[in-house]
Amino acid sequence: MHIRQVSGKAHFEPAMLDVPGENIHKTITHAYMVFPNTVIITSPYYISVMIVIPRAANKSTVEYFMLTQGPADNDKALDLYTRSYDMVLNVFGNEDFRAACLSQQGLESGALEEVIYGGLETNIPMFYDIVDRFMAEGAP
Repeated sequence: MHIRQVSGKAHFEPAMLDVPGENIHKTITHAYMVFPNTVIITSPYYISVMIVIPRAANKSTVEYFMLTQGPADNDKALDLYTRSYDMVLNVFGNEDFRAACLSQQGLESGALEEVIYGGLETNIPMFYDIVDRFMAEGAP
């Protein structure tokens, strides 16, 4: 019932993983969709956790947590965590979640009878299939 997505650096080659001591998260990002409402994304220096809380059929709240190996114990670490946190809020808040809000408005207009998902959106219909299965079968 969970989904894992693996994304690699542009021009990724498997040999890139064989660098001794290299943090795999500098090359590959894992995103886990933990059913029903949690997303976990790996990064080289932190892990992002987003919990999506439905408030209505067309409205959700997202709680975001940045998990680090420890507190920022120097100015360089504090700067890294601050820039990373701001970047995550900007990318997800101002891009991805904004696109989701606009898409919801478009769907609510009733102008579309069907939606075609592109290759980067394969997890969306997969998630709906899991929800439908869960609703039909009940909790495992």
